[in-house]
Amino acid sequence: MARHRLAPYAAVAPAAVLLLAAFGLPLAQVFVLAFSRATRGGDPVGFDGITNFLRLFADPLFPRVIIQTGIWSVGIIVPATILSIAVALALNERFPGRSVARAIVFAPWAVSFVFVSIIWRLILDRYFGHFNELLSLLVGAPVTTAWLAEPTTAMISVIWVGVTLTIPFTTIVLLAGLQAVPGELLEAASLDGAGSVARFRYVTLPLIQPVLAVATLVNLLYIFNSFPIIWTMTGGGPANATDTFATYLYKIAFTDLDFGKAAALSVLGFGLLILISVAYMRRTAKDVF
Repeated sequence: MARHRLAPYAAVAPAAVLLLAAFGLPLAQVFVLAFSRATRGGDPVGFDGITNFLRLFADPLFPRVIIQTGIWSVGIIVPATILSIAVALALNERFPGRSVARAIVFAPWAVSFVFVSIIWRLILDRYFGHFNELLSLLVGAPVTTAWLAEPTTAMISVIWVGVTLTIPFTTIVLLAGLQAVPGELLEAASLDGAGSVARFRYVTLPLIQPVLAVATLVNLLYIFNSFPIIWTMTGGGPANATDTFATYLYKIAFTDLDFGKAAALSVLGFGLLILISVAYMRRTAKDVF
């Protein structure tokens, strides 16, 4: 009985040791730095209490960054999840060229996010980008929108790129879940008169909920900390309109060289993600696991 209870812990022990070795020490250093005075080189020189946190809360950009991070995260996860379900359902059907279609959908995920972001930055360029040219052809009038130079359109633009780069991973995970759905259940539902919508709602969706829950949580953690898309396309601008936790932290640490304040922001972000993850898992565990 004792061996049976310890078996799961023994199975995850190697991965746990590796994670502790790779992330434990840096994480501890960040926590120490968050409560210390720091030099311009990032070395702690003495305990400073919660001064770094107070300076962070006094920053007028901090509340704005929290809101923008929420908009950025939700704005990507919701549409990307909905579109990924639709794409996964389509790719799960048998049709000529299915392998090619799957490769096309998965391809963007295999390319560097920085490379894709540079391409989109060129496409959305006000004067030389093809997106304005396409809109001009569609509306029959010149369109010269500065997509990355206006606060609202800049956030919409980076969210759009985030959605396109999130769909491949989510689709892969959901497609694996769909292939695990027993065909006999779908056939039985069809014989009982259930249409395609009813089969998806009452048979397929409940069975893929565990996979969907895990994919959503992984996407949340990754998107919350995502850096390359926004930094490559807008650098957090215009006027900090697209700054999120990741880009704001980078500016504080490596532009302002205020490593104590940056560490405080890291600790807050870490704590916020832990709370969100625990709350999400407790909520979904009741219905899914």
